[in-house]
Order: sequence, then C-alpha cells, then structure tokens
Amino acid sequence: MKILHTADWHLGTFRSPVKDGVNLRTEDTKRCLDELIRVANEEKPDYSIVSGDIFHVGRLWSDRCCEEIITAIHYIRELAAVSKQVVVMRGTPNHDGSGQFNVLSEMFADVPNVHVVITPQVISFDDVDISLLGCAGYVCIANTITNPLTGHVLFPNEKDGQELWYMPMFQNQIWTWRRLFQSMGGLGGTATTEKTVEKEHFYMFFDFDKKEEAYGNR
Repeated sequence: MKILHTADWHLGTFRSPVKDGVNLRTEDTKRCLDELIRVANEEKPDYSIVSGDIFHVGRLWSDRCCEEIITAIHYIRELAAVSKQVVVMRGTPNHDGSGQFNVLSEMFADVPNVHVVITPQVISFDDVDISLLGCAGYVCIANTITNPLTGHVLFPNEKDGQELWYMPMFQNQIWTWRRLFQSMGGLGGTATTEKTVEKEHFYMFFDFDKKEEAYGNR
C-alpha cells in the first residue's frame, strides 16, 4: 500500500514580489504542487490524503476566492487521476472557510474516488479504515453524513446516535488555551496576531512495500 500525504497548501496571495502582475509567492506554491503531482504520477499512490489548510484565508472577495478554488479543484483532480482514493480534509476555519469547502463538496460529489471531509469521522475502504480528526483530540463515531456533528470544532455537541471519543491531546495545554480564547472571544471580541514566519511542508510519501519515506518541497 502506498500513501501520499500532503497539507498546508495555503493557496492565496501573500506579500511577495510581483512580476508582470503575477504574485511570485503564488507561482512558487503552484510549482511545488506541480512537483507533488509529478511524484504522485510516478508512484501511483493507493491513498492521497490532503489534510487541511488548502487555502490561506477563509473569507475572501469573490474574484480572488474563485481563482483559489479553481486552483484547488485543478490539483485535487490531478491527484484523483493517479490515486485509488483521495481524501480532502477541511483544516482550521481561519484558513479553510465553510463556503470554500461547500464548493469543493459540490464539485466532487459525483467523483467516486474523491472524499471531501468537513466533520471528524471514520471512512471505511476495502483495505483500510481512515480516522479523520477535525480537531486534535477527538473523533465522532457515527454516520456524520446523515447525522452531522454540530457545535464549534473546539466545543463539539454529542447528539443521539453519536459517540465522541476523546484522547489526551484534547486536554493538552495548547488546546485548553484555544478553547479559553474562543470562549473569551464570544464575550468581548477577539485578539489577532500577525504571523511573521511561515513554513509549508507540502508532501510526505510513504511506501509501505519499501518501508521508507521521501520528503519534498519543504
């Protein structure tokens, strides 16, 4: 079995040099994704997992949003063409907006080997079960298509027919602070910080037959 894992595409316009009206950082990102597709085409993975933060900004004006969604659709289709199955997970809401993922869900609704995941769940395939955690620390054991998880990603609501499995990570200090800040935001606004250092790790490929890893485009 071969698994290709990729995440943090962060499709969007960053502060960067512009040449002939083209944002060079955006072009760098596309070149990295082109290399990802080249590797996938050579290796023909059984499963390609795109685990979130496909976009950089969750809420955008229409023109820019359309362009970024078209780019995402292009690369997901390329992966689907060379992979047995493709699983696309929504990342953090400030990067992957609900509107963007609603569009992706509609676009790939009739593509049998592409699975767009918005809520935590377990997807069962013929040879493997994939547990997809929308938030570090818990997973919803239920059919979340007919009985979707509700509530904020940091404060999930367990409904009839569902069972939430929590892990120690959910009580990790980082996530405890995030839940606290989310609660404070509901009381009196939110605080924002400017990210000064960014680093993307575009893909990690693991070949179970050869039992080895290969990294690229960090």
